[in-house]
Amino acid sequence: MMEQLFKERKEKLHLFKSLRKKRENERKEVPEGLYTKCPKCKELILTSKLKKNMSVCPHCGNHLKITAYERLEMIYDQGKYKELYKSTQRVNPLEFPGYDEKLEFLQQKTGLNEAVVVASGKINGTKVITCVMDSRFLMGSMSSIVGDKITKAIEHATKRKYPLIIFTASGGARMQEGIYSLMQMTKTSAALARHHQAGLLYISYITHPTTGGVTASFASLGDIIIGEPQALIGFAGRRVIESTLKQKLPENFQRTEFMEEQGFKDEFDDLDQECRHLVVFDQNKPIGTCRYYYDDSLHANVIGRIAVIKEYRGKKVGQYIVQSACSLLKGTVCLHAQLQAKGFYEKLGFKAYGEIDYDEDCPHTWMKK
Repeated sequence: MMEQLFKERKEKLHLFKSLRKKRENERKEVPEGLYTKCPKCKELILTSKLKKNMSVCPHCGNHLKITAYERLEMIYDQGKYKELYKSTQRVNPLEFPGYDEKLEFLQQKTGLNEAVVVASGKINGTKVITCVMDSRFLMGSMSSIVGDKITKAIEHATKRKYPLIIFTASGGARMQEGIYSLMQMTKTSAALARHHQAGLLYISYITHPTTGGVTASFASLGDIIIGEPQALIGFAGRRVIESTLKQKLPENFQRTEFMEEQGFKDEFDDLDQECRHLVVFDQNKPIGTCRYYYDDSLHANVIGRIAVIKEYRGKKVGQYIVQSACSLLKGTVCLHAQLQAKGFYEKLGFKAYGEIDYDEDCPHTWMKK
């Protein structure tokens, strides 16, 4: 009887091993890259289907990361374009140790010569110059070469009277180049000013993540600014702010959706670095904010960018923010109010003056107290 049991067990074990080997062989037969796993919902997607869907997950709508060349192929007619300024030499202006080797390694690994690709081609039959930043190359950080390529692209578009699109994806300035990296902010911004003065269209398409000097310069200067869903957009990163404030920030902090919810896309300007910012907390949770500064042309203090997170609206937090800001300021206080909020500010003692104007297609009026 025991012999029979051992025999049956041996046969079952042999069958189990055969089935396992068969399954392993079947798995090996699945071509590599056939499926792509969405990092958000974890669903497996046929790579071919994902490509047809512009690298947007069909299950959860998540925008997966794509390379600069993949994006260019998507946007240009028939995927045809001409790459510009490809032959650029590496520079190490501060002779930073190990920097040359790092650049060489990344060039071989990614096939990129730097963190941005510039191209020329047609979109719906119209000639367009496009710059696409690629976060695979040192997190898309701004180097002298990146700034130079973008500036040349802008100047080329200005000279030929072409519209311009820049897709941003960057961690900001490149530490290995120090001040040379920061200089690219003014260099690109000045070139964009000339492009704007020529009456030409510039579209800024902000992808995840876009922070630091890139946010503070060309990413925020578009005639049209488009934010990719769930893109992180800000000057300092979340970890830096949390470590400085010693506070946990809300989940949607610095995300595209928060700006869209407020009705404004162009949320960054040169004033942010000059302003003082007031933040209201509920225990350790930031729930509302505003900024204030002195405007020489108005001869008055100005309060702006008043925002309260959704679940705290209707609880007089906005009123508290405005009153707190006013208590810190001396003399006349002005604000540029949405027309729909005029009654709210009148209750706080503000009076409207001047004509109604439009900010991003939304009617506003100046008010003061």
